[in-house]
Amino acid sequence: MKSRHWQLLVAAARARLPWLIASVILAALTLAAGAGLLALSGWFITASAMAGLGLLIGLEIFAPAAGIRALAVTRTVARYLERLIGHESTLRLLAELRVGLFQRLLGVESAALERMRRGDLLNRLTADVDRLDHLFLRVAAPGLAASMLVAVVGIGLILLVDGLIGWLFMGGWLVGGSMALWLGDRAARPVGAQLGQITPRLRTTVTELFSGLADLRSLGAWDRMVSEVLTDARRMAWLQARLGLLEGLGRSAILVIGLGLAWLVLWLGLHQHEEQSIGAPLVVLATLVVIGIIEAWQPLPAAWQFLETCRRSADRINRLDTLPRERRDGLPPPDSYRLEIRALTFRYLPHTDPVLDGLSLEISPGQPLLITGPSGCGKSTLGRLLAGQLAPDGGEILLGGIDLQAMAADQRRRLIAHLPQQPVIFHDSLRANLALARPGADDDSLMQVLGQTGLESLVSSLDAGLDTWLGESGFRLSGGEARRLALARLLLADFPVLILDEPTAGVDTATARRITAGLADHFADRSVVIIAHEPAHFDLDCRHLPMAAA
Repeated sequence: MKSRHWQLLVAAARARLPWLIASVILAALTLAAGAGLLALSGWFITASAMAGLGLLIGLEIFAPAAGIRALAVTRTVARYLERLIGHESTLRLLAELRVGLFQRLLGVESAALERMRRGDLLNRLTADVDRLDHLFLRVAAPGLAASMLVAVVGIGLILLVDGLIGWLFMGGWLVGGSMALWLGDRAARPVGAQLGQITPRLRTTVTELFSGLADLRSLGAWDRMVSEVLTDARRMAWLQARLGLLEGLGRSAILVIGLGLAWLVLWLGLHQHEEQSIGAPLVVLATLVVIGIIEAWQPLPAAWQFLETCRRSADRINRLDTLPRERRDGLPPPDSYRLEIRALTFRYLPHTDPVLDGLSLEISPGQPLLITGPSGCGKSTLGRLLAGQLAPDGGEILLGGIDLQAMAADQRRRLIAHLPQQPVIFHDSLRANLALARPGADDDSLMQVLGQTGLESLVSSLDAGLDTWLGESGFRLSGGEARRLALARLLLADFPVLILDEPTAGVDTATARRITAGLADHFADRSVVIIAHEPAHFDLDCRHLPMAAA
């Protein structure tokens, strides 16, 4: 395994290392207790039978009986503690990994994140991270515990039964079992690699399929997308069946190796018994302890075949580090909030015509700028450039004389608020969505901004008022209500620069004019840019910039 695949996981695991080691030790103790219980029970039954036939004199029954009870209790307690500690430490590890990954994503340029397919980031934060829990619970811990068990049993056989039997047993298990796992991993690696490519692609495609259902149907692309999903789903099912077949072959190989070693130990033990070197009960004990180890090694072929899928998930997570990072070195705060655009040029792709070409203008505090024009003329693009979410190809945007691109990302976000056409409404209450802007704000402050955006009637119609749960993506709200709720959140945060893209979409002209008239006092000392299709919606004393189609 290449260390770069696991660097993020290893870094996060260091703080949990003592607990992970304890989990491995408990897993080994559980397996040892199970194998010991089987072996000691077989020894006791054999010894009792021989004592009944008069072939064994002076059998002590209390110590073996106590040992059997102790092993049974040890197995149960150790299994419980291993599950408790192993899952607790792994789940905490994954939580820390997911939080750390999210913190790293916060430093990535917005444009770079948007170039990724919809749902891809979510899959990396959820499915890929969740898959890494198998690395410890299904691969590392069982593998280490099973290897420790083989070593302990081999040493026990050397000391208690016979050195030759013990060395042959350890050599056979470690060589034969390791070879079976290695061959299984080699055979499963290409299958796992394909499965690691198809699974996230299928998740992302299905996410896009349902989120864009209406658009896909209107454009006649629904059937093609469904066909792609079904093709990938059939391929994934075939690959999973192939992995199931390889897992069955791996389990069979472990079973054959284990039973072969059990027969070898039995044959050598009987030979030693004929020479009166060891007793018959010890021969049975040695044979049964080998059979007991088969149970510990049976899950390993499936675990090792899962390694390639884990590698792919870890690699996708680590590739996020290659995305361009936002600037973090801060500059002195600007001496004013005056926006200046000088010869601004922007194109989305190098070979396409520019969306904006040589645009120059100024926006001063207290003098809102209304930008109107048809769809596709570059209004929203200009808004994102002013918010610093896109970098211009030519020219510059200055805030208080400082180039936006020279500012640290955090500094820029503290000064400039951007209301997009599709704002984010969280799966929480109305109060919690507003409190993101100003934690601890009282009800009067919340109702004030809701009144400024024309949502006071919405609050009065809700059963729980401000504590009403809005649902996923705010599904209880209409598009216009969601837009105005996001606007209320920006007003509550009190930014000095506001970039508002279609703030009154989804409402009639009279309502829109009433809302914008009520915002005049809030805009009085701020630099405000409003992007809209309908200039009649805005009852404001502002400059007007009509933009032509590109």
